[in-house]
Amino acid sequence: MERVKRPLAAVATAGTLLLAGCGGEAAPGAPTGAEQDTGAAWQQEDPCDLLTSDEVKKYLGDEAASPKKTDNSGRPGCEWKGEGLGQIKLSLWQPPASEIVTDREDVIEVGDTKGYIVSETDRSCHMDVEAEPAFLQFEVFATEPDAHDQHFCQVVAKTAQKVRAELG
Repeated sequence: MERVKRPLAAVATAGTLLLAGCGGEAAPGAPTGAEQDTGAAWQQEDPCDLLTSDEVKKYLGDEAASPKKTDNSGRPGCEWKGEGLGQIKLSLWQPPASEIVTDREDVIEVGDTKGYIVSETDRSCHMDVEAEPAFLQFEVFATEPDAHDQHFCQVVAKTAQKVRAELG
């Protein structure tokens, strides 16, 4: 008798799950097809199109090389090289949990959102900026130190604000 109950229970459970998957309506709160499509739209952006040549020259001078597309573990990105150690790396990414980014002490305003500083010197800034549903990651190492601001990420935040506006 016990042998018959187990297979019967397994078939009943599988049938219930199959019927639940065939329903015409999505579960309450589940994203619709359009919402699912826009969730990955950030992955279709070309990060090399997000900075103007003037913005790149601001950090790297007139000798900045042409942008080079990168893809680091599914993070679409772009890299510009300048003289010496000067470089800009811009990437779009979505961490598995936002706390990986947002659990930081150094936070600055970037327009109407936040930038989370990973590291900063007088000529470098590594910062993640909220850009729902993903983050913009800026790694900027200027060719020359910025003489106008002791907090270099504040300068980069102005550029990040323009990039966020470009993303929409």
